[in-house]
Amino acid sequence: MTILDPILETLIIHASNALDQLGPTIAKAASAYESADEESARSSGDHEGSIRL
Repeated sequence: MTILDPILETLIIHASNALDQLGPTIAKAASAYESADEESARSSGDHEGSIRL
């Protein structure tokens, strides 16, 4: 065990917690983007050119 082990462990825990918190935010943003893309396709009449994530 080196002096860096507890530091690395703490960094990994913090990074994991940050990703857990960002997950729902990213999902909401993707959903909003998809909804806006579908609305844009509907208003322009283009149903084949919409972007999918």
